[in-house]
Amino acid sequence: MSDLFELKELSFFYPGQGKLIEDTNLFISAKDSILLMGENGSGKSTLLKLITGLLKPTHGKVLFHGKPLAQATAQTFSSLVFLLQNAHENLFGLSPRHDLRIWHIAHPERITDKALKQIVSQYRDKWDQPYTELSDGEIRALLMSVLPFMMDKFWILDEPFDAMDSRRKCELIELMKQKGRGMLVVSHSAADFGSLFDRALHLENGLLREH
Repeated sequence: MSDLFELKELSFFYPGQGKLIEDTNLFISAKDSILLMGENGSGKSTLLKLITGLLKPTHGKVLFHGKPLAQATAQTFSSLVFLLQNAHENLFGLSPRHDLRIWHIAHPERITDKALKQIVSQYRDKWDQPYTELSDGEIRALLMSVLPFMMDKFWILDEPFDAMDSRRKCELIELMKQKGRGMLVVSHSAADFGSLFDRALHLENGLLREH
């Protein structure tokens, strides 16, 4: 089994609040396909940020490829794609043109000129439109357009279907089926996924349980 993340006695709370995540132990393989569920405010997004080093645990530790992860680095994300729940937090520029150019510069071997043209052809009418004029669903769909070129990376997707229309949801589910393994996806319900995931986790009252 190829290790990716391991959480050891992980706990976290925001100042002035009770424990949001308590004494959590979890092993995530690079080949796992995991669905993470829980109510709003249960700490799912916080857990993802702890796993990737964007937040520091109050207690316990996170291991990444067997080594302690103190904070997120470029090396951490060399094998990951992490798209946060708030679509705007994933943006670098002011319009789709800016962001896709940055993806192109950061991953020229993946977002090639040909791939860039393929993405642009789907969003040509939105290419230079400011993000302030685009809906959350349109922004999220644009972000997801890079995923077909990142199939070998481990995907961490926080509520990827929020604000997306039914067509785009179906397209993303089909892409996830093609990928098969190597993803951790947050959603409120397992109803839409069938047997897409081989593990299901539920976060409630600070405790993470595996179903």
